[in-house]
Amino acid sequence: MKIKDQIIFVLAVVVCLISLTGCVNQTPPTPTATSVPATAATTPEPVMPAATELIASVNTEEPTPPVEVADTQADIRYQLDVSLDYAGHTMTITQTIDYTNSTETSLSEVPLILPPIRTADGFSLLNFQMGTGYEASTYDFQNEILWLTVSPALEAGQRLSLNLLYKLEIPESQTAFGYTDRQMLLSDWYAFIPPYLPGEGWLINQPGYVGEYLAYPLADFTVNVRLSPPMDSLVVAASAPLQSLDGNCWRYSAQQVRNFSLAISPEYQVFSAGTDQVTIYAYLFPEHAALGARAASIALEAWVLYSELYGDNPRQFMSIIEADLTDGLECDGLFYLSESYFASADETPQNYFHLLVAHETAHQWFYGLVPNDQAFEPWLDESLAAYSELLYLERYYPDLVDWWWGFRVRAFGPTGAVNSIIYDFLTSRPYINAVYLRGVTFQQALRDAVGDEAYFAALKRYADSSQGDTFRDADSFFDAFHQVTDIDFTQLTAIYFK
Repeated sequence: MKIKDQIIFVLAVVVCLISLTGCVNQTPPTPTATSVPATAATTPEPVMPAATELIASVNTEEPTPPVEVADTQADIRYQLDVSLDYAGHTMTITQTIDYTNSTETSLSEVPLILPPIRTADGFSLLNFQMGTGYEASTYDFQNEILWLTVSPALEAGQRLSLNLLYKLEIPESQTAFGYTDRQMLLSDWYAFIPPYLPGEGWLINQPGYVGEYLAYPLADFTVNVRLSPPMDSLVVAASAPLQSLDGNCWRYSAQQVRNFSLAISPEYQVFSAGTDQVTIYAYLFPEHAALGARAASIALEAWVLYSELYGDNPRQFMSIIEADLTDGLECDGLFYLSESYFASADETPQNYFHLLVAHETAHQWFYGLVPNDQAFEPWLDESLAAYSELLYLERYYPDLVDWWWGFRVRAFGPTGAVNSIIYDFLTSRPYINAVYLRGVTFQQALRDAVGDEAYFAALKRYADSSQGDTFRDADSFFDAFHQVTDIDFTQLTAIYFK
């Protein structure tokens, strides 16, 4: 990097860090216990800006040799120092990425995924540095990837450090990255390195019209958020526990999670529930505050049950966000649920609000703990999360099991292949019918075929956290069943799969 560019970068970083000083070492306040929420998942039509290339600055200094890293360190560490202008709808972010090559292969290129690029005028790179030196990199605004040419190549076990400074113009939209007059939602908002699958390479997908497409490997996070200018009325919700709060500075830390998400609003009322297994916070709009304690209780009941059925979850924290969205979205440690589900809830469990709290809580296992390719094998998390609704009712409201099948499944007459990919669909209903609803019918048929004991033993094997960050596929799923039963699944897959 040229001396002039280095000076600009250092000055910009200093300005951001000065604005963030004070975001440490203060004891976080305990939110007032009062109440909680939940979700399903729909992705809006993808925005495809015209393809544009931007040549990144070139580092002409002598490359620093890569550093050997102990096995005890996380493969990926992110530090995000954020200066947020809530009223101006902008974020300036100083980001450090420490990446250890755990692929067992030499890497001459490393991709950075930049989801905000898909929002027109949403991303501006102010400066960039690589500790090991690089030759040239390009932005492709069509696919949100910045490919980094690494010189010298990053060998297995070596570490690469990246420093970025960028600005986000947050769009006005009812999406999980956007703002409305009630709140700001921030998911998929920072640069990240995707998973590398042995024998296959980088797991990078394009967006579809439905479902999710981004894949995140586990990483450690340190996140400092400072409101600039300060706004005392705002409530900040996150996917990780608050470590400290000092004035307008929030500090968060999370280990071995997939992503980090936020929700901010001047209207939130905060509710909580917990056991020695998990602490759950819920952030609701005032008109639905009466549902807060109930939502927290539903999520807590579901968490206890899923811990029994699928195994312990090391996360021990979850935020539920009432969202100004048309539907919802699961994140690791947090999910958004449309306010429409709160508005339509009654006092019984016989509504989407109640069911989707249970559904989205299950995603902390089947998505957070157990990763899969949500673009090409969405059934692996969505059919299990949807079937978890039924398991929740079987445990806590057994008289409603028949009602659930009628309300949730038979009413839609679902068709389609369970193992469809997201790119097979242009609208959400056929996708939900095939992957979610035919998916739960398949799960029930599988359970009937092997019996309860084998079915739940296999699910626990499939979700075994000792497998670490190994991305699961259909073979992984059926292998778990082959370990507990010798039943041939050919007839079942012929009926439900393509």
